[in-house]
Amino acid sequence: MIKGVPNKERFDEESRRIHASIARAGDTPLERKANANEFFRCCLHKWSEEDDDRLWAIHAELIVVKLFRTQNFLNAAGWKSLEIRFKEVNGHFVSPHFLQMRYHELKRHRDEGYSPPDLDCSQLDHEHVIFYRSWCSIYDQFIKNFYKDRMKEVTLDGQLREFFKIEDWQDLQYEFECRMKCCPTQSQLQSHQRRRRKKRTTGEPSGEGTSEAPPPTQVHPNIASLLGTHRAAHPDGGTILEAASHLLMVHDWPVNCPRFMEALRLVGLDCVSQMRYLRMDHHLLTALVERWSPQTNSFHLTVGEMTITLQDVAMILGVNIDGPALVGHTVVGAGRRWLSWPDCCDDLLGSHPLADVVYRDPFDHRITSRFRMGQAHAQTCIPLRWLRWTFWRDSYLDLNDMDFWRHVRAYILFILGCHLLPDTSGSEIHLQYLAIMEDLAVFSTYSLGGAVLAHLYRELGEATRPSRANIAGCINLLQIWAWEHLHVGRPLLRVPFPVELDGLSVGFRWNEDRLRDLPVGNLTTYRDELDGLLDSQVIWQPYTPDIQAQVAQICLSGADIWTARVPLISWKRVEWHLPDRVLRQFGLCPRTDIQPMDPSFKRVDGRG
Repeated sequence: MIKGVPNKERFDEESRRIHASIARAGDTPLERKANANEFFRCCLHKWSEEDDDRLWAIHAELIVVKLFRTQNFLNAAGWKSLEIRFKEVNGHFVSPHFLQMRYHELKRHRDEGYSPPDLDCSQLDHEHVIFYRSWCSIYDQFIKNFYKDRMKEVTLDGQLREFFKIEDWQDLQYEFECRMKCCPTQSQLQSHQRRRRKKRTTGEPSGEGTSEAPPPTQVHPNIASLLGTHRAAHPDGGTILEAASHLLMVHDWPVNCPRFMEALRLVGLDCVSQMRYLRMDHHLLTALVERWSPQTNSFHLTVGEMTITLQDVAMILGVNIDGPALVGHTVVGAGRRWLSWPDCCDDLLGSHPLADVVYRDPFDHRITSRFRMGQAHAQTCIPLRWLRWTFWRDSYLDLNDMDFWRHVRAYILFILGCHLLPDTSGSEIHLQYLAIMEDLAVFSTYSLGGAVLAHLYRELGEATRPSRANIAGCINLLQIWAWEHLHVGRPLLRVPFPVELDGLSVGFRWNEDRLRDLPVGNLTTYRDELDGLLDSQVIWQPYTPDIQAQVAQICLSGADIWTARVPLISWKRVEWHLPDRVLRQFGLCPRTDIQPMDPSFKRVDGRG
C-alpha cells in the first residue's frame, strides 16, 4: 500500500474522486490518448507551490514567442507547448484545462496586488489534479507477475484456473492503482495483457508502449479487395478518427422565439433545431468506418450488410428527403446574378465579414475576434462563428420582414455548416448553399436529406483511407444510427424507453440531457464486439409503428422512396443509395443477386 493511503476504504474514496474529476476533464486530446493506451492517468497527485512557480516561469517564456500568442494571451499552440514543457520538467502530462485555470487564478491575484492564492483557498481541486504518465516496461512486468500469481490459484473444484474473471480484472486494477499510482481502465489492462501474450505465443511485436490496437479479426472480402487503400488493412497504423461535427455550436445558438420557430417549421428544419449536443464516441465511429465499403456504401458486419438509408435520415433528423436535388446554378461572376460572393452576402444576409472590424461574442463581450471570408481571393466561404455572433438575438419579433428572413437564412446556413453538411475545416460553410436560399419557399422543397446522406457517404469513403485523421459529414446521424440499430456502445437513457417524441424526430430522444452514461469503450473492445456481433444484438427495424405514430409528419412524408435505388446528390457530390442490399432493415427477405454500384461510376467532387 502506498504512503498516504492507510486502508482500502480510504483509497476507494480517493479513487472515486479522481475518477469523477477525470470524467469532467476539459482536455479531450489527452483523454483520447489515455483511452488509446498511450498514457495512464496518475492517481492521488497533489498540486504544490513549486508547480505554481514552474507554471508561471514557463508561461513567461512562451508568451514572448509570437507563434504562441494571440494579442496578449497564449493561443492553443502556446498552451500545448506549455503542457509539453511541463512534462519535460516533472515527467507528467497535466491537463491543459487545469493549467489554464490555475494560471488565470494566479494572474488575477497578482494583478489585484495580492500574493499568489493559498492552495487551500483555491477554487480548483488541487489535491486531485489530472496528471498523465507515459506507459513504461515496469507496468508490463507488474501485469505479468499479477497474472502469473493469480493463475497459480486453485479453484474450488481443485483445478487450476484457465482464465481471468471479471473480479480478477477488478483486483488487478485496484492493485495497479495502489502500487503504480495510476488509474488505468480494465480495457487498457486487458489490451496490454493481450499484446504481451501475443508476443509470447507468436514472437510478433506486441506494440507495447504505443497507441496501436490489434486488428479486426474478420475483414469482409469486399473490404479486403481494396488492398492497401482501406484503413482496415492497416489497423496498427491508423489513428482514432476525430469527428468534425459542431453540434455544440448549435447549442450555443438557442432558438426560443415563436416567430423564428414557425419560420423553421415552414422550411422543414424545426426538428433539427431541437437536437442538442452529443458527445462523440470516436472509438465506435472508427470501428464502424473500418467496416465501411465504398463499393457498396454499406457496413459489412458478421450479421450481413447494414447501412444508413433515407428512412434513417428522415426518422432521425426530421428533414425532407423527397424533392429536387440540392444543386444550383453558377450565380456569381461577370454578367451573373451577383458580381462577387460578398455581394451575395450583402443581398441575402445584409452584411459580410470585414477583416478590419472587431466583433464581440454576444454571450461574453470580453471575447473579441476578427473574421474574414475564406478560400483565398475567391471569398467563397463564411465563418460559422461570425454567423452566430452577428445574427443571434434573444427575440426576433421586432424585426421587419426583410431583416427577419435574413436572420433565418443565416441560421439555416449555420445549421448546415455545423450539423448537416460540415466539412473538415470545422469553421466555415461554402456560400453556394446561401445562393439557393434566396427563395426559402423553393429551398424547402429540396431533398436536403438526400444531400446529407450523399455527403456522409462520401466522407465515410474518404475516412477509410489509412492516412485520414478526421471525418466530416453529419456524424450525429451516424452515431445515432449505430445506437438505434446496434447494442455496441449504446448509452442508457434517464427516461423510459422509448421516449415520448411529441411531434419531433427520433434523434431528439438521444439529446445529451437524456443520456445516463456513455459506455467506456475503446477501439479494441469495439472491434471485438463487432467481430462477434450476433443477430440478437441487432435491431433491424427500430422505428416501430408506435414510434412512427409519435414523430413529426415530415419524418414520414417520403416513406414511398425509402427503398428506392437512386443517386443521391449534394451539389457536386453524387453517391448511390442502395437499400436493396439491406432489405432486412425494411422487414423484407434479403437477396443474394444484388450487384454493387455500376463499375463505370466515377466519384467526383468540387476539387480540380
